[in-house]
Parts: sequence; structure tokens; C-alpha cells
Amino acid sequence: MLLAYFSYVYINRQFITQTTGYSMHFYELMGLYFLYLIFRSFPKSYIFLIIAVLVVTGIVQAIYGLLQLYGIYPSHHGLFKITGGFFNPGPYAGFLAAIWPLVLGVYLFRHKFPSFQLSNNKRLEFLTSACIKAVSFLKRIIKNKWFKRHYNDIQTLDHKKVIHQTERFLTDLVYQYLPLIGLISMLLVIPATRSRAAWLSVAVTSGLL
Repeated sequence: MLLAYFSYVYINRQFITQTTGYSMHFYELMGLYFLYLIFRSFPKSYIFLIIAVLVVTGIVQAIYGLLQLYGIYPSHHGLFKITGGFFNPGPYAGFLAAIWPLVLGVYLFRHKFPSFQLSNNKRLEFLTSACIKAVSFLKRIIKNKWFKRHYNDIQTLDHKKVIHQTERFLTDLVYQYLPLIGLISMLLVIPATRSRAAWLSVAVTSGLL
């Protein structure tokens, strides 16, 4: 269906219409179509990275809008106080409203997502072992009681345990802490955009989730 729609838009623009001028929306549609195909070809393990990027993007835009709201950063439009990284509060609110259900869904159903996997990564295992050996070497040459007390058991530390703890931290960071920060920051800025469509979108998607 997506291919049929894209083909119709392309054929209509190139062969049916009387005049074919430059259209930014057309090239944006082409870019979105191929971006969708690229995302479809990603293995499921990449969902972790994609979610993290989208959540962080929402947080950055929400904080950007808050800074504009309090006069720290200037707006991109003379008539509106808050526009985020856009030139109008309308598309800015639409962007936040589109990111909102993703962030809320990730936070609500965080236990159903696959955890971040670092196991069987030889480079990471080598780096972890090298760090443990470096700290062990420093413990021998540094005559500081605080350092020795806190790193006394570093030689017995298993690199697999370190990797497991790192996996757990990154999983909690992407599926719990970052979405929570995103929800709070967007909840503060979306009402200030005065976009009724965005308010309605946030309310409906939140209710469905």
C-alpha cells in the first residue's frame, strides 16, 4: 500500500500534472519512504538504539522549548515565544505529540522490551579486563587508604559481572530513566505551545496506551 501510494504521487507529479515545480514536501516524502525501508531492514536488536535516539530527540526538543519559554534562548518566530527547533509552534507541537506515545509506551511497557546485550563482545570483554588490570596496577602503586579500601576487591572482580551490570544500567537508562525525563519535560512544554491538536493527540494516545 505504501509503495502504491508513493508510486501514485511520483507518477502524478512527473507525468500527469501540467507543471512540475520544485517541491520540498515531495523530496521529504521520498526521504521518509526510503528511511522507512531502511528501518524495516534493521535487525530487531537495533530497536534499542532507535528508541534511545527518538527519546533523546524528544527530550532535547522539549528542553529547547522550555529554554525559549523562559527567555534563555530566542524563538524562531517573531509572533510566538516557543517554537523549539522549528519555525512555528504548530509543527513543533506536532513533533512532540508524535514522540509522546512512543516515550509513554516505552515507559509503561518497559519490562516487555528486550534488554541491552553486550555479551559475546570480544572487544568489550578485552576493554573491561584492561580496565580491571589498570585499577589493580594503580592500587599497588597508590598509597592512598581511600583508594585501597574502595578497590580492594578489584582483582577478584569478574568481567562478566561488570558486563551484566552495564547491560542492566543501559537497559534501565533507555527504558525507564530517559522516558521518564522525556515525559516530564514534554508535559511541561506541550501546554505552552497552545496547540489544541497536540493536546487532543496526547490525551487520546495516553488513554489508549
